[in-house]
Amino acid sequence: MWWKGISFSDMMYVTKRNMDKAVTNLTVHLTQVLDVLASAKKHLTQRIHCVDDQVKLQIELSRKTGEKVDNGQRELYQVGCNVADIQSIVYSLEGKMEDLEKKKNFANVGVAYLINFANGERAIMPDILQERTQLLENLNPCMLAIQEDKFLTGLKGLMDDLGDDKPRHLTRTASARC
Repeated sequence: MWWKGISFSDMMYVTKRNMDKAVTNLTVHLTQVLDVLASAKKHLTQRIHCVDDQVKLQIELSRKTGEKVDNGQRELYQVGCNVADIQSIVYSLEGKMEDLEKKKNFANVGVAYLINFANGERAIMPDILQERTQLLENLNPCMLAIQEDKFLTGLKGLMDDLGDDKPRHLTRTASARC
């Protein structure tokens, strides 16, 4: 009689000694398998620890890199703001320089007119001065109530005072010495 590839006669020759041998042999093989599995488990655990450490290191490096990038972006933004501030300052300084140049030119024309007048030359008031006085009269007529002939007599009086060679007496006042 056959049952799944084993005959009944094969079962009849199983003895206690053969069974002990088979159990011992199976125990040895299972012990070897357990040792191999323990060794594989130990090896894989070490590898997993190593990979975990590397992953933690990469996470830390990524975090530090992200922080450095954020700091760099903040610094670049600050530099951009500083450049914009400097540009606005330069533009305002350009406007102020233009205003100062206009005022300087106006003052130079006025000084040249006064020098010519002081030298006795009868000069015509430059156009820029006439425009400015006209502008001032239009803004506030009370502000510039000086007529040209009064202005000229005032300058004449000044010239007369400068031309006097009379000694002037100064009065002495009490002063505190340091």
